[in-house]
Amino acid sequence: MAYVESYEGERIILTHPLEDSIRERVLNIPRGTLRSLWFENTKWWWSKKRKDDFKKKKSISEAAHSRCGFLSDCICVECMKIQRIDFKKDKRECSQCSSINVKSITELLGDVCPKCKQGHIVEIETGIWS
Repeated sequence: MAYVESYEGERIILTHPLEDSIRERVLNIPRGTLRSLWFENTKWWWSKKRKDDFKKKKSISEAAHSRCGFLSDCICVECMKIQRIDFKKDKRECSQCSSINVKSITELLGDVCPKCKQGHIVEIETGIWS
């Protein structure tokens, strides 16, 4: 689940289909800027304007990447606390019991259930896209 971090450090979930507008509002970037960065007209790359725009666009892009991330659904195998962790920015540690034995849901696929210790974790397709 994608998020953007506010200046106060709060992680705001980016809900579909408003990801770009939420990201721009939180980062205080003019509306439509991120879309133009990602889907730039190819003629721009060969124009004289590119050199002038490049520094501005690079700083906006770096700001967006440094304050955005992806949260994975995780579970602590010790205390069964369910939480969301950004593996690129956060320590892999339980916020409840401080255990480092925290696994993402996808890492548990095929493993024995950590709670009942009987069945195996399987992926079930629901037909829902998120």
